[in-house]
Amino acid sequence: MRLDTIKMEKIQIEHDKYYEIGVFLLPDDALSYYIQDLTKRICSNHQDNGIDIGQERNHPHVTLFQLSVKGENIPKIYECLGQTVPDLCRVPRVALKPVLSVVGSNLFWNVDALFHDPFLKRVHKQIVDTISPLRSDARIGHLEENYCLLSDAKKSDVEQYGICWSLPHNFDPHFTVIYNMPSAFNLDLVPPLNPCSFKPAYLGVGLLGYHGNVTDILWHTKL
Repeated sequence: MRLDTIKMEKIQIEHDKYYEIGVFLLPDDALSYYIQDLTKRICSNHQDNGIDIGQERNHPHVTLFQLSVKGENIPKIYECLGQTVPDLCRVPRVALKPVLSVVGSNLFWNVDALFHDPFLKRVHKQIVDTISPLRSDARIGHLEENYCLLSDAKKSDVEQYGICWSLPHNFDPHFTVIYNMPSAFNLDLVPPLNPCSFKPAYLGVGLLGYHGNVTDILWHTKL
Protein backbone atom coordinates (compact mmCIF):
# COMPACT_ATOMS: atom_id res chain seq x y z
CA MET A 1 0.00 0.00 0.00
CA ARG A 2 1.43 3.34 -1.00
CA LEU A 3 2.33 5.80 1.75
CA ASP A 4 0.79 8.75 -0.04
CA THR A 5 -2.58 6.97 -0.26
CA ILE A 6 -2.55 5.10 3.03
CA LYS A 7 -5.11 6.12 5.62
CA MET A 8 -3.04 7.49 8.47
CA GLU A 9 -3.77 5.88 11.81
CA LYS A 10 -5.85 8.19 13.98
CA ILE A 11 -3.60 8.98 16.94
CA GLN A 12 -4.89 11.53 19.39
CA ILE A 13 -1.99 13.70 20.53
CA GLU A 14 -2.62 15.06 24.00
CA HIS A 15 -1.04 18.46 24.69
CA ASP A 16 0.09 17.60 28.22
CA LYS A 17 1.41 14.12 27.46
CA TYR A 18 5.02 13.33 26.55
CA TYR A 19 5.92 11.37 23.41
CA GLU A 20 9.11 9.84 22.02
CA ILE A 21 9.22 10.78 18.35
CA GLY A 22 11.59 10.61 15.43
CA VAL A 23 12.19 12.90 12.47
CA PHE A 24 13.26 10.88 9.45
CA LEU A 25 13.53 10.40 5.71
CA LEU A 26 11.40 7.68 4.12
CA PRO A 27 12.26 5.75 0.93
CA ASP A 28 10.01 5.13 -2.01
CA ASP A 29 7.63 2.18 -1.88
CA ALA A 30 9.90 -0.23 -3.75
CA LEU A 31 12.84 0.19 -1.38
CA SER A 32 10.58 0.21 1.68
CA TYR A 33 9.02 -3.10 0.66
CA TYR A 34 12.44 -4.57 -0.12
CA ILE A 35 13.84 -3.67 3.32
CA GLN A 36 10.75 -5.03 5.08
CA ASP A 37 11.00 -8.27 3.10
CA LEU A 38 14.74 -8.49 3.83
CA THR A 39 14.01 -8.23 7.56
CA LYS A 40 11.40 -11.00 7.29
CA ARG A 41 13.77 -13.28 5.36
CA ILE A 42 16.59 -12.78 7.88
CA CYS A 43 14.23 -13.57 10.76
CA SER A 44 12.87 -16.63 8.92
CA ASN A 45 16.36 -17.96 8.12
CA HIS A 46 17.33 -17.70 11.78
CA GLN A 47 14.07 -19.24 12.98
CA ASP A 48 14.74 -22.23 10.71
CA ASN A 49 18.01 -22.60 12.62
CA GLY A 50 16.37 -22.38 16.05
CA ILE A 51 17.12 -18.69 16.66
CA ASP A 52 14.19 -16.39 17.39
CA ILE A 53 14.53 -12.76 16.35
CA GLY A 54 11.47 -10.86 17.51
CA GLN A 55 11.07 -7.60 15.59
CA GLU A 56 8.64 -4.86 16.49
CA ARG A 57 6.70 -3.01 13.80
CA ASN A 58 8.87 -0.58 11.87
CA HIS A 59 8.63 1.75 8.88
CA PRO A 60 12.06 1.68 7.16
CA HIS A 61 13.62 5.10 7.60
CA VAL A 62 16.80 7.17 7.88
CA THR A 63 16.83 9.00 11.21
CA LEU A 64 17.51 12.73 11.26
CA PHE A 65 16.68 13.37 14.93
CA GLN A 66 14.90 11.76 17.88
CA LEU A 67 13.49 13.38 20.99
CA SER A 68 11.07 13.25 23.87
CA VAL A 69 8.56 16.05 23.42
CA LYS A 70 5.40 17.41 24.97
CA GLY A 71 2.36 16.97 22.74
CA GLU A 72 1.72 20.70 22.45
CA ASN A 73 5.11 21.13 20.72
CA ILE A 74 4.57 18.52 18.00
CA PRO A 75 2.70 20.90 15.61
CA LYS A 76 5.61 23.34 15.99
CA ILE A 77 7.94 20.60 14.77
CA TYR A 78 5.82 20.07 11.65
CA GLU A 79 6.04 23.80 10.96
CA CYS A 80 9.84 23.83 11.35
CA LEU A 81 10.23 20.83 9.05
CA GLY A 82 8.16 22.39 6.29
CA GLN A 83 10.93 24.96 5.80
CA THR A 84 13.47 22.25 4.96
CA VAL A 85 11.60 20.70 2.02
CA PRO A 86 13.22 22.74 -0.82
CA ASP A 87 16.73 21.65 0.17
CA LEU A 88 15.69 18.04 0.78
CA CYS A 89 14.22 17.88 -2.71
CA ARG A 90 17.73 18.56 -4.05
CA VAL A 91 19.33 15.58 -2.28
CA PRO A 92 20.48 13.21 -5.05
CA ARG A 93 19.91 9.48 -5.41
CA VAL A 94 22.82 7.54 -3.92
CA ALA A 95 23.81 3.88 -3.71
CA LEU A 96 23.39 1.86 -0.54
CA LYS A 97 26.39 -0.11 0.69
CA PRO A 98 26.70 -3.59 -0.86
CA VAL A 99 26.84 -5.27 2.58
CA LEU A 100 25.10 -4.83 5.94
CA SER A 101 26.99 -3.72 9.05
CA VAL A 102 26.69 -4.87 12.65
CA VAL A 103 26.60 -1.80 14.91
CA GLY A 104 26.13 -2.65 18.57
CA SER A 105 23.11 -4.93 18.70
CA ASN A 106 21.63 -3.67 15.41
CA LEU A 107 22.07 -4.52 11.74
CA PHE A 108 22.50 -1.42 9.58
CA TRP A 109 22.28 -0.83 5.85
CA ASN A 110 24.43 2.25 5.51
CA VAL A 111 23.91 5.13 3.08
CA ASP A 112 27.38 6.61 3.55
CA ALA A 113 27.22 8.78 0.43
CA LEU A 114 24.41 10.83 1.99
CA PHE A 115 26.72 12.08 4.73
CA HIS A 116 28.72 14.05 2.19
CA ASP A 117 25.75 15.69 0.47
CA PRO A 118 25.86 19.45 1.23
CA PHE A 119 22.08 19.91 1.07
CA LEU A 120 21.39 17.11 3.56
CA LYS A 121 24.19 18.21 5.91
CA ARG A 122 22.76 21.72 5.99
CA VAL A 123 19.19 20.51 6.52
CA HIS A 124 20.24 18.02 9.18
CA LYS A 125 22.01 20.70 11.21
CA GLN A 126 19.02 23.05 10.76
CA ILE A 127 16.62 20.37 12.02
CA VAL A 128 18.75 19.57 15.07
CA ASP A 129 19.28 23.25 15.93
CA THR A 130 15.62 24.29 15.55
CA ILE A 131 13.89 21.23 17.02
CA SER A 132 16.21 20.42 19.91
CA PRO A 133 14.98 23.43 21.95
CA LEU A 134 11.42 22.01 21.73
CA ARG A 135 12.35 18.75 23.47
CA SER A 136 11.40 17.90 27.02
CA ASP A 137 13.89 17.33 29.84
CA ALA A 138 13.03 13.62 29.87
CA ARG A 139 15.49 11.28 28.18
CA ILE A 140 14.37 8.68 25.65
CA GLY A 141 13.55 5.45 27.50
CA HIS A 142 16.42 3.16 26.53
CA LEU A 143 18.86 6.06 26.87
CA GLU A 144 17.65 6.76 30.40
CA GLU A 145 18.24 3.14 31.38
CA ASN A 146 21.79 3.09 29.97
CA TYR A 147 22.89 6.66 30.74
CA CYS A 148 25.42 5.59 33.38
CA LEU A 149 27.24 3.49 30.77
CA LEU A 150 27.86 6.41 28.40
CA SER A 151 31.20 8.12 27.95
CA ASP A 152 31.58 11.69 29.20
CA ALA A 153 31.46 12.95 25.60
CA LYS A 154 28.15 11.16 24.96
CA LYS A 155 26.73 12.40 28.25
CA SER A 156 27.61 15.93 27.15
CA ASP A 157 25.72 15.38 23.89
CA VAL A 158 22.71 14.09 25.82
CA GLU A 159 22.68 17.15 28.05
CA GLN A 160 22.79 19.46 25.01
CA TYR A 161 20.59 17.60 22.53
CA GLY A 162 18.74 14.88 24.45
CA ILE A 163 20.45 12.12 22.41
CA CYS A 164 24.02 11.17 21.50
CA TRP A 165 23.54 9.85 17.94
CA SER A 166 22.42 11.32 14.60
CA LEU A 167 23.94 14.69 15.49
CA PRO A 168 25.85 16.97 13.10
CA HIS A 169 29.23 15.68 14.34
CA ASN A 170 28.33 11.95 14.23
CA PHE A 171 25.59 11.70 11.61
CA ASP A 172 25.50 8.16 10.23
CA PRO A 173 22.71 7.79 7.62
CA HIS A 174 21.38 4.22 7.59
CA PHE A 175 18.35 1.96 7.57
CA THR A 176 18.12 -0.42 10.53
CA VAL A 177 17.25 -3.83 9.11
CA ILE A 178 17.31 -5.73 12.43
CA TYR A 179 16.90 -4.23 15.91
CA ASN A 180 18.27 -5.78 19.10
CA MET A 181 19.92 -8.85 17.58
CA PRO A 182 20.30 -11.92 19.83
CA SER A 183 23.81 -13.06 20.74
CA ALA A 184 23.36 -16.08 18.45
CA PHE A 185 22.80 -13.89 15.36
CA ASN A 186 24.60 -15.37 12.36
CA LEU A 187 25.63 -13.11 9.46
CA ASP A 188 25.93 -16.22 7.26
CA LEU A 189 22.12 -16.44 7.36
CA VAL A 190 21.72 -12.98 5.81
CA PRO A 191 20.66 -13.35 2.14
CA PRO A 192 22.62 -11.58 -0.63
CA LEU A 193 21.56 -7.99 -1.21
CA ASN A 194 20.18 -6.62 -4.43
CA PRO A 195 21.99 -3.47 -5.61
CA CYS A 196 19.80 -0.63 -4.30
CA SER A 197 19.84 3.14 -4.27
CA PHE A 198 18.03 5.70 -2.15
CA LYS A 199 16.59 9.14 -2.79
CA PRO A 200 14.44 10.59 0.00
CA ALA A 201 10.79 10.28 -1.03
CA TYR A 202 9.18 11.70 2.11
CA LEU A 203 10.09 13.68 5.20
CA GLY A 204 8.23 12.31 8.20
CA VAL A 205 7.59 12.39 11.94
CA GLY A 206 6.52 9.30 13.85
CA LEU A 207 6.21 7.60 17.20
CA LEU A 208 9.17 5.53 18.35
CA GLY A 209 9.31 2.06 19.81
CA TYR A 210 11.76 1.16 22.57
CA HIS A 211 14.64 0.43 20.17
CA GLY A 212 14.12 3.49 17.97
CA ASN A 213 11.88 1.73 15.45
CA VAL A 214 9.12 3.87 13.93
CA THR A 215 5.81 2.31 14.95
CA ASP A 216 3.39 4.95 13.64
CA ILE A 217 3.72 7.86 11.21
CA LEU A 218 2.14 11.02 12.57
CA TRP A 219 2.96 13.36 9.69
CA HIS A 220 4.74 13.19 6.35
CA THR A 221 5.25 15.33 3.27
CA LYS A 222 6.29 14.21 -0.17
CA LEU A 223 9.66 15.42 -1.46
